[in-house]
Amino acid sequence: PDVKGRLKAIQKRGGKVVVIDPRRTETAKMADEHHFVRPGTDVYLLLAIAQVLFEELLVAPGRLDDILDGKKDMARLVANWKPEKVAETVGLPADAIRKLARDIAAAPRAAIYSRVGVTTSAHSTLSAWLVYVINILTGNLDREGGVMFTKPAFDIVALGALSGDTGSFDRYRSRVHGYPEFGGEFPVTTLADEMLTPGKGQVKAFVSHAGNPVLSCPDGQKLDQALNNLDFMVSIDFYINETTRHADIILPPTGQLEHAQFDPIFQAVAVRNVVKFTPALVAKPEGALHDWEILNGLTTRLNRLRARDRKTRLQIAATDRFVRKLGDRGLVDLGLRLGPYGTGGKVLDDLRRNGLHSLPKVAWKVLRGERKGLTLKKLLAEPHGIDLGPLEPMLPERLFTRDQRINLVPALYFRALQGLPAPKPVAPEQMLMIGRRHIRSNNSWMHNSQRLVKGKGRCNA
Repeated sequence: PDVKGRLKAIQKRGGKVVVIDPRRTETAKMADEHHFVRPGTDVYLLLAIAQVLFEELLVAPGRLDDILDGKKDMARLVANWKPEKVAETVGLPADAIRKLARDIAAAPRAAIYSRVGVTTSAHSTLSAWLVYVINILTGNLDREGGVMFTKPAFDIVALGALSGDTGSFDRYRSRVHGYPEFGGEFPVTTLADEMLTPGKGQVKAFVSHAGNPVLSCPDGQKLDQALNNLDFMVSIDFYINETTRHADIILPPTGQLEHAQFDPIFQAVAVRNVVKFTPALVAKPEGALHDWEILNGLTTRLNRLRARDRKTRLQIAATDRFVRKLGDRGLVDLGLRLGPYGTGGKVLDDLRRNGLHSLPKVAWKVLRGERKGLTLKKLLAEPHGIDLGPLEPMLPERLFTRDQRINLVPALYFRALQGLPAPKPVAPEQMLMIGRRHIRSNNSWMHNSQRLVKGKGRCNA
């Protein structure tokens, strides 16, 4: 919110905003410096910045040094990536790259931040990792003014870790292209091929929940064809669009004004610790179901079909009764009480020992317990939300690695960096295409509203 005001405030108090982008974005227009990097060359620029930090003895992780492993490995990996080696490819003079590195290191506090542009270009995984590496090497991770972690009231990170879900990579691979799983998911780029390619494990049924992947995913025409060939498809949506038109059954949820609003996702990645609950403005129609009710019903039925023994079936039934009895307000209340501002935090230790399946047994104890901490009742009394204060240093407590240490160079990145091709200058006649987001139609979220997408066509190069 108010990012323009925030950027101006940085400049007003003597700070500097530097943008590295191949396009003159709205943000770049406000920046003190804008460096035009060539599309897809972010990885080389970041490697050169890291190289300068080591070569000029500017590495200073600060208090993170005590929990940091792999600094020497990192120094060896970047030793040959000097600014002169990458300058022509990146499109920035070597002196400008050195100045960037020195400015970051010399700043009393700095935050190096990247998002979609970096993560949808060549070598995007390496680039995203290197952004964190530079924050760590310059002591700007987990300190005020740098890149920090939240302390959310409804702590989805800690609650997710109860089930042992603290991240995973390459435990198994996709059937057609052999893509590694990441956090239990495959890249959406393989979805159409998993549907279209015959054989054992072929995807023949599909559930879509909001979104419009035929418009927002790469090669939407192929996905459109794949959805048309499915044996069965269900969509949870109240629009018939390019994706849901293929559904055999559409399950319409309540509308935005018919259900309460509580967002644990963005509270976990906010720039300040805040929490807010907004009740529904109008009652839902008789027989209508909220998204969570539809998803709980589908999950319960699918799990029952997969259950192999009576004990598992009883656990599934108990969880279903528990969720339906609590309802959305009860679930939010329980999450708040189990969070860092509630009084049920000690229960988390029991859940870690006994497993998440024991949650229904202990939940009622938590809900009937002390009311001194943050509860839904207290949150409802504050219609504009509660300010829980600025972000604070959270490491090593917030680390979910087994040894609660930071491994600067995981094996995955070590191998990828060793196989990184040498930078090649771009031919003068070569045109490079970059992605662009339209404010009026971010991804495909707003395509269902004609008032938002009408007007001249915007598919121009």
